[in-house]
Order: sequence, then C-alpha cells, then structure tokens
Amino acid sequence: PVHSVIPFLLLGIGVDDMFVIVSSWQSSKPPKAYTTSRYSFVARYTAKCMGAVGVSITVTSITNAVAFFVGAGTVLPSLSSFCVFAGLAILLLFFFQVTFFAAFVAID
Repeated sequence: PVHSVIPFLLLGIGVDDMFVIVSSWQSSKPPKAYTTSRYSFVARYTAKCMGAVGVSITVTSITNAVAFFVGAGTVLPSLSSFCVFAGLAILLLFFFQVTFFAAFVAID
C-alpha cells in the first residue's frame, strides 16, 4: 500500500522540473542565427536553455534519489522497498525530463 504513493511523488517532482525547463525556455533570448537552418537554430536554443537549468535539475534529482537510497538502509522491509523504488523512479524521471520533455518543448 505504501508504493501507491510513488506516482504522486513523481508527479510533484516532475512538474517542478517541467516548470523550470519551460520557464528557462520562455525567458531566455534566442541565439543569433548564423545559418538559415531551422534545425541548427532550435538545437542551439535548446542547448542554451538546458545548459542554464541542467545543473539545478541534476542537483535536485540526485539529491532526492540519494535521500531515498539512504532511506533504503532501514530495517523495515516495506519502507526499504519503497525507498529503492522511489530512488530508481526519480533517476528515470530525470532521464526522461532531460531527453524526452526537452525534445517535446523544442518541437513545440
């Protein structure tokens, strides 16, 4: 029954990361276009935005995952299992935020 809380935990962490990425995307100035290729412009703009927020997303995700992995050392089996699954889920959420969500924001 404790594991059913993990999706709501991930939703809160994921939405926070999404707000950070979208805020950076909206507030940063587009780079100067040296070529006429839209692909290179979007790639540079995405790299600029993710470079600005990548550190904060990485630090918060790793801190949350490490906190759960430390909690996995408890003697209570259900709490230990919850902490392991939550830590792994946070690392996967970080991977998907940096790859898929950033790509979807760039496509939009």
